[in-house]
Amino acid sequence: GAPLPTPTAECVTIAKRHLEEGEEIDGGGGYTVLGHCEKATVARTAGLLPLGLAQGAKLKTDVAAGEPITYGMVELPTDSFIWKLRQMQDATVW
Repeated sequence: GAPLPTPTAECVTIAKRHLEEGEEIDGGGGYTVLGHCEKATVARTAGLLPLGLAQGAKLKTDVAAGEPITYGMVELPTDSFIWKLRQMQDATVW
C-alpha cells in the first residue's frame, strides 16, 4: 500500500513522576518521561509534545505524574536538528 497523506499516530510525552518547574526532561528511556501512542489529530489539536522532541526540554510549570506534556509546558532547544526536521515535517503534512 501507499503511505497516507498525513500522520495517523504520534508518540507523545507523559510524565513518569511529579516533575517540577525548571527540571530538564531526560527523554525516552530515562527517569522523567515515557511515550504514549495517541491519534495524530488528537495530539496536534491538544498541542501534545512528541517524545522525540522531549529530551533537553526545560519545564515551565509543574507536571503531575501521568499527565501529558504539551508544547506550552516546555522551553525547547529550538536550535536542535531534530526540532528543525519536525518543523519541516509539520509544514509539509499539516
